[in-house]
Amino acid sequence: MKKRNSLLIIALMMWASAAQAGVVLKMTAENPSQYESRDVSVRSFLPSGVKPENIINNGGLEVAYDVKQGKYYVFKDVKLGPEESVTYEIEVEDIWRVDEAYLASLTAHARDLSEKLRRTEYSAVASKLNEIVASDAAAILKKQDASGTDKVAPVEHINAYEANKALLDKMRKDIGTMENLVIGLGKDAGKIMGESSTGSRSLDEVSAEAGRSIESSGLVGQSSPGTGKPKTITLKIEVTNPSRTEARRIPVNYYLPPEIRKDDIVDAKELEPRLDIERSVYYMHHPGVELGPGESRVFEITVKDKWSVSEQVLQALKKQAEALTELASSTKADPAVEALAKEVTEKIDAILGKQASLSDTSEYYSQQQQVAEIQRSIGKMEGLLKQAGVSEERLKKIQDIMIKGRSDYGTGPDPKGVKMLAGTIFKGKAPSTATTWKIIYIILICLGVMSAVFYFSQVEQRQMTLFDQLTGAFSRKYINEKIREEVKVAKAAGIECSLLLIDVDKFKNINDTYGHAVGDVILKEFVIALRKSIRATDPVGRFGGDEFLVVLPTANKVKAADIAESIRKTIEGHIIKMEDKAYSVTSSIGVATYPGDAGTADDLFNKADKAMYDSKAKGGNAVTANV
Repeated sequence: MKKRNSLLIIALMMWASAAQAGVVLKMTAENPSQYESRDVSVRSFLPSGVKPENIINNGGLEVAYDVKQGKYYVFKDVKLGPEESVTYEIEVEDIWRVDEAYLASLTAHARDLSEKLRRTEYSAVASKLNEIVASDAAAILKKQDASGTDKVAPVEHINAYEANKALLDKMRKDIGTMENLVIGLGKDAGKIMGESSTGSRSLDEVSAEAGRSIESSGLVGQSSPGTGKPKTITLKIEVTNPSRTEARRIPVNYYLPPEIRKDDIVDAKELEPRLDIERSVYYMHHPGVELGPGESRVFEITVKDKWSVSEQVLQALKKQAEALTELASSTKADPAVEALAKEVTEKIDAILGKQASLSDTSEYYSQQQQVAEIQRSIGKMEGLLKQAGVSEERLKKIQDIMIKGRSDYGTGPDPKGVKMLAGTIFKGKAPSTATTWKIIYIILICLGVMSAVFYFSQVEQRQMTLFDQLTGAFSRKYINEKIREEVKVAKAAGIECSLLLIDVDKFKNINDTYGHAVGDVILKEFVIALRKSIRATDPVGRFGGDEFLVVLPTANKVKAADIAESIRKTIEGHIIKMEDKAYSVTSSIGVATYPGDAGTADDLFNKADKAMYDSKAKGGNAVTANV
């Protein structure tokens, strides 16, 4: 039985020519054995965002899409002699740049907004925000020029893009603040290019926030102590030498939470932040920590706090619960209202008491879940008060307490924010086009939040219809439709197409001997091995149990038989390791071709089915293409 082993080293380097500049992914696979030739599987995901249309040269590798990961990858199987290596280069377009024309349009828009706010109470704020936008745009261009593909390594080039993208988001928020100031004064802001961050705040509060943004940017004077300084948390990484008898050099590769980008790392000490371009996640790296037998070492990383629940929100929720309790005491409300209020208060106090000492991001996620539970409890309190005869109007007055505290928390715009933007409608003049669209955008966001759950449930339902949940292959319904579709295409174009029906040999014995859990893993690995031998355009579907169908568009009988034989060999040589055991299986494959073997999709399946049973009659691990 063939061994499959490989040491896959993935590196990035830059490549440029007068005709086109791109990024080259350099992939080296080598056979680590000094004594024997081996089949080496070359497979690597492309960086996030790279699509087939971005590939300039695939370097002789096949390109396919991983449905579960949602990413494209390149692959190839190659036979290498002892210690032999092979290198592949895939050239892709440089998609990691901020569009300079878009930057210019943003800065021009900021200047225009600043001009519209000249001679108003927000003139100074707008002028400084305009300076910030221009400064940020210049910083993006400077960083982009310094991190060009001809000057730095690809990972640094991508890191620079991530930092520039964060700065671009900040620019859009600053422009959104200016747009809100213009709209609030009843003027036309023109094309909406910014991102609104005002939420439920008044225009005075927006102005104050803009002032704080200016101070923290360093454009005016010195900020007061703590101004602009982000709240941070410390993540701890413990590295241990597992050996009790000898010193070892232990490498560190600690993945950060996905929310953390490079600019969010305040202090990494001895560790180096790196970007995993396949996962688009940063990790902390150390080539090797020298540790004695059984010795441990703890590294501390300080990062910006991206998870804390706003204290303002918690205090507002607490006040809302207290107000509802007072209302309950003046009515004949259910005693459960007071019990819920006590529970809410205790939970809020517990969160406030813990926030200063939190060190684990999972605790922050837990707190956000607790806040959602608190909000549900308050909703129950309101429901009980309604049953006691309390009017919607009285409850709404109490809800205003929460509205004032929602500026830092929640996913949707607040009703008061809509009021602020819509206020100009009732000043004796019709709203401008920009104002109207801004209001429409906020309403659409509200509707989007409400419909998100329904949408994703529909997506999930479609996924279940399209794919087999165990193996990731297409479902029986879909693959049957695909067979009919390909036969129809072949008939119209006057070409051939083929179908493979593949069965796992003696699969019932595997289930009976080792159990269904082992059987499930073997089926998953079977599909993985199967996909290595087919083209990226050949769909694989699970027909049922241990039977799979492969549709081969444009393939004649000879080509289909060759692919089938390649599948048979790959499956035969695929070792499946679980815990301390190794398993291997073989397959029986039947081949049928349109129009030589059958004139319809149903006949094509029947001929492939008969051929597959002929393979089983030979003892399995065989391909039958002539029936």
